Amino acid sequence: MASTERTCGSCTACCSSLVIEELSKPAFTDCPHECAGGCDAYASRPTSCRDFRCLWLDGHLEENDRPDKLGVIFTTTHDEQVGVHPLIVEAEPQGVDRPAVQDAIQRLTEKSPVLVLTPAGGTFHPKRRQTTTPLTIDGQAA
Repeated sequence: MASTERTCGSCTACCSSLVIEELSKPAFTDCPHECAGGCDAYASRPTSCRDFRCLWLDGHLEENDRPDKLGVIFTTTHDEQVGVHPLIVEAEPQGVDRPAVQDAIQRLTEKSPVLVLTPAGGTFHPKRRQTTTPLTIDGQAA
């Protein structure tokens, strides 16, 4: 996959999709530091931002699978009963419905449970004013 170190660059998918506790920012809301070129506080970003590494950034996915291009963030999560397993976080409206993402979900579910996180309550991202489905696990409503 990646032969050189990847950087986030202009990708801000995790900035608007994930929780940032240090900023009291809930999931699926804008980060106050998000800007057109990436993060305006990148050098001094919170620890949770600094520590987070998606699977694309770590070189486990193809170049075209960057979260802002694919519409989802591929990462992992730990469950005490199951262990480490894939977590897919929707970064764009209906990102999980894209054929490439559905193919990846199908492949991943053959090996382990996959948690697919979409915005709860059927709302997505305030500035985009679009809706999506509530939290789902393996395609089933949670």
